[in-house]
Amino acid sequence: MTEDLQLMKKLSECGHILHHRRCLNQSQNQILLLLYQYGSMSQSQLMEMMHIQSGSLSELVSKVERAGYIQRNRCEHDCRNFEISLTDTGEKQAVRFEEHQQWMAQCMFEKLDLQQKKFLYDMLEDLLEEWKDLKPCHSCKGEWENA
Repeated sequence: MTEDLQLMKKLSECGHILHHRRCLNQSQNQILLLLYQYGSMSQSQLMEMMHIQSGSLSELVSKVERAGYIQRNRCEHDCRNFEISLTDTGEKQAVRFEEHQQWMAQCMFEKLDLQQKKFLYDMLEDLLEEWKDLKPCHSCKGEWENA
């Protein structure tokens, strides 16, 4: 296996751990954190900040609303739209999630000293900047669908 493939595999493993070992539903709690940090906002503002499609956000917002963490109220300046805000319970959950994220990040990177953390952060920033311009791979398009 080439070094590049080994790196890609390790990054994939890291992504898997980040995605699956962080208790609590990440997307639903991200809504709470954004509302906690920025205050009430429209669903379109939330969609823009989360970088997800309207239908996906609508489903998430409905689940979070049913759980009693947020409420939707008609916008005063535009009756066609709703403003989403935290309930008291939602604010408490946002604080708990923020604390959980801090604890989890500390646990995950406690083995690294400050210099190593900065080096890793800078490397990841460089990679992400470079990857923004990557085009989708078309060489395998359709092959998996027919397998």
